[in-house]
Amino acid sequence: MKKSAIAAIAIVAAGVSAASQAQAQAWLQDRRASEGRGLRAGNFEFHPGIGAEFGYDSNVFSRPSSGTPNPVIPALRIRLSPSITLQTLNIQRAQQDSGTAEPTALPIANFRANLAVTPQFFIPITTPDVVSQLSNVGVQAGFRLELMPGRTVQFNLSDDFGRIVQGTPTYGLSLFSFNRIENSASAELGITTRGGVLDFRLSYTNRFAYFETPAFQIYNFMHNLIELRSRWKFFPKTALIWDASVSPNIYLDPSRSTTGLFTSFPIRTRIGVNGLLTDKIALLALVGYQGTFFVQGDNADTVVFQAEFKYIFSPLASLQIGAQPDINQSFLGNYNIRNRLYVNFNYLFGGRFYLSSEISAGIYQYGFFSNATGARDLTIYQGGSLDPNGRFIAGRIEGSIFGEYRFSDIVGVNATLDLSTNLTDVAVRIDNLTPATYQSMQWVKFQAYLGARVFF
Repeated sequence: MKKSAIAAIAIVAAGVSAASQAQAQAWLQDRRASEGRGLRAGNFEFHPGIGAEFGYDSNVFSRPSSGTPNPVIPALRIRLSPSITLQTLNIQRAQQDSGTAEPTALPIANFRANLAVTPQFFIPITTPDVVSQLSNVGVQAGFRLELMPGRTVQFNLSDDFGRIVQGTPTYGLSLFSFNRIENSASAELGITTRGGVLDFRLSYTNRFAYFETPAFQIYNFMHNLIELRSRWKFFPKTALIWDASVSPNIYLDPSRSTTGLFTSFPIRTRIGVNGLLTDKIALLALVGYQGTFFVQGDNADTVVFQAEFKYIFSPLASLQIGAQPDINQSFLGNYNIRNRLYVNFNYLFGGRFYLSSEISAGIYQYGFFSNATGARDLTIYQGGSLDPNGRFIAGRIEGSIFGEYRFSDIVGVNATLDLSTNLTDVAVRIDNLTPATYQSMQWVKFQAYLGARVFF
């Protein structure tokens, strides 16, 4: 096995999930936090904003704290975020600006576009300095176009683009920095009966990931999701829902890899209920089947479900508690089975102080590692929790708190705390020497930031 391939494996040792913006400011993830009143221009409204944060990152590369040739490296960080959102005027805004509550005709189209540029600067704490060169610029951009909303036949187009810098926890253990570009484009056809009692949706999503560092480009992939969803509203705000999907995943240049990177054809189907039990209590309950269907290497199939309880304090405040076992793609072992519990809390106090927090705990079950032919390679891992086939389990705990005090409708100061940790006794091989060098896959990462922003 080539040394460069083993090093790349050590860097991206966990699974691929949706494009992560964990390194970006919290307000860019939640429209309730990012947008103010807006500036109206004809039938459009703009939401410009700019923010800055200064903070501390305890473990820039998500490395283990002991038993490793690569030490934990902390750093100070500065994060900036100029952003702008453009969207068509919604019915509520049109009524508010016109001073009337009379019904407004349904629009032909709804449109929303957003752009955020997120420069990040790393300031070294330790010597020698190995973090200054990580300073870089991330980008988030996207749009959504809804044609004939509220009609019997609807069509939607959307795209989300991101340049993600210093992406570490999403991919697990990291020895170096790896920047990547991800794009997700979707098209959806919807058919709804009069009154919205029955609703059918057929969609296609193409997701592409490109690693900028040549050593990691063997992991470039294209994910294709074809999904059918249906909903039957048997109460005004409660529905029976069903979805089914097939999502072929293709690595774009697997021939360069000496490790197992195989095409797969995952399928999933679920059925359940989603809606309000009372004006304050909502419930989501889904159960179904998911299988990976890799052409070589390890595979998994299991019962999956999602159960979520939601208490609604107000339109801008809620508490969610949920559980979700599912299967995700992984660069090592083809897949991981994630069993996750989560709690999410959002609240706007007195129209001035906004609080958003989430904590989750999960157990990740990884498949066995294989070589390019699909055969097991038991030399990559070592550790007491490995089973005879080379599969292992890791725990993951993640938590975040974002709080902001708004002095006015356009100015706020904020603080962000993030904690993530990977818990396992398994180590991964990082060279081709004899004897081999192994590095633990256990790490702890803490981040804290203070910031201010202006938003409209």
